[in-house]
Amino acid sequence: MQNYIESILSKADKNTFKKLNKQLDTIESKMHKVLDLYLDEQIDLETLHKKNNVLLQEKAIVNNQLEELKHISKINFDIDEIINFLIDIKEKIVQMDDKIKKC
Repeated sequence: MQNYIESILSKADKNTFKKLNKQLDTIESKMHKVLDLYLDEQIDLETLHKKNNVLLQEKAIVNNQLEELKHISKINFDIDEIINFLIDIKEKIVQMDDKIKKC
């Protein structure tokens, strides 16, 4: 699915897509580090929950941005397909018109 999405994204969108995915990876890494701190008894349970909630909110924001980007890109892709379809129809009409003129 990710390859499909990347194939329909513009260059700017691809950079944004990669940046957002990197942010998700960073957030996941932080979540693991916070859990490790708790397991190593360096932070208490309340601190774990607080930090984890902040990271979950950040993750939700980034996921929403990714979904929005995917949706916008899909709309742009659909528009491009429609434009290509109309161009093909125009070319076929021109070809048919040429054939009619020859008759």
